[in-house]
Amino acid sequence: MSKFDVEMTAHQIGWRAKQGHDPELGWQNGRQYEHLLPRSAWKKSLWPPIAEGLASHLESAKIQAHSGTHNLKSSWVLCANLYYPFGLGSAGRGLLADFLRAYLDPSIETVDEVHLEYAEAGKLSPATLLGELGGSRGTGQTSPDLGIIANCGRALLLIENKFTEHSYYACSARNVRAGSSRSPNPDIRAATGPQRLLMAMPISATKHRGAAITGISSDRSRTEKRLPSSLAAQPL
Repeated sequence: MSKFDVEMTAHQIGWRAKQGHDPELGWQNGRQYEHLLPRSAWKKSLWPPIAEGLASHLESAKIQAHSGTHNLKSSWVLCANLYYPFGLGSAGRGLLADFLRAYLDPSIETVDEVHLEYAEAGKLSPATLLGELGGSRGTGQTSPDLGIIANCGRALLLIENKFTEHSYYACSARNVRAGSSRSPNPDIRAATGPQRLLMAMPISATKHRGAAITGISSDRSRTEKRLPSSLAAQPL
């Protein structure tokens, strides 16, 4: 466990105590931890103004939330708390566009939509983009934690968000079990054209907190950047 992980564990346990949440400990991998809420109380890990609306959105959009949403160190919850509110109104989208223009790419003019567990049909589907064979948003396939559609649909930013994890892990679908008929994914042989180029250039990652960002524009160019640690998401 890294020093940052230890610090965040203590911070989140302290935060939980201050909120006066149910003291019952949650379970994960057969063990109870102080930084875990009961699974039924996972919405308490969300920023209160978005908790009910986000839960309804996940259901209506058929998005499977991460299994660790009751974990106060969940990078999925951090991503939802940090980014989802910006997509709820024009003021938030404008503020996010200003930030991305200043710290990511000066060509970003507008933020049009913000999507958790991003997936689309057609040319930008997980099957075409990542060589996935099945699944749905949030389960059974690799889905970017966040997709930001920008510049009136001409640009797409794909974001992988991390919190206390020690690295940007390889795609879990690459761990094919013995006897499985499923090919390791993302499978570069299943992608063509610009998607093949996209997959041939993995994101370089550094340890601990932050977000790796991949951008795909209408001219098929691609950029990768990592937000500086001073701008990385802060804990709840």
